[in-house]
Amino acid sequence: HHNLLVYTNDFAIALLLGRRNGNRVVMLGGELQDNEDATHGWDTIEQLSRYHADFAFIGTGGITADGQMSDFSRAAAELRSRMLQAASVACVVADHTKFGRNAGVLVKHFEKAAYLISDMAPEPELAAALKARGPVLRIACRRISRFAAASSHIGRRYSSQIRPSAATAAFTGIGLVSIK
Repeated sequence: HHNLLVYTNDFAIALLLGRRNGNRVVMLGGELQDNEDATHGWDTIEQLSRYHADFAFIGTGGITADGQMSDFSRAAAELRSRMLQAASVACVVADHTKFGRNAGVLVKHFEKAAYLISDMAPEPELAAALKARGPVLRIACRRISRFAAASSHIGRRYSSQIRPSAATAAFTGIGLVSIK
């Protein structure tokens, strides 16, 4: 991708997209987590409130059996909730192992997600629950990113449509993307 403005708390995304193709990356500050290469916490959430983006690609701890987005901590759930609100087009990325998983804390505003992108379709009951919540389910192409199970190859189109295609990039964790 060229000339992207990316806001992220994830170091892998910053390194993947930064310093190339005219992209600019803004790292969201906060506390570095012991188990992730990303910043989290209330400072990250506050900084995020200053930005708006065309697209958001948001990971999740789980998608509950009744089609709700969940995460492992209140701060992580709040950050994801704010990311859903901060983008014109929000995309949640979750591989099939997240389906049916309740990570403990529900993420508000999941209905604002335009797309749920995964590597496989969920069971029919969960698919029906997701359809009722609003995001369109998209199955990514089979070339799954090396960074994390939640990564997917996602095509970008200026008409706000998401499709796996030749113009693909790997996204993991949380990121906001604006077209310069």
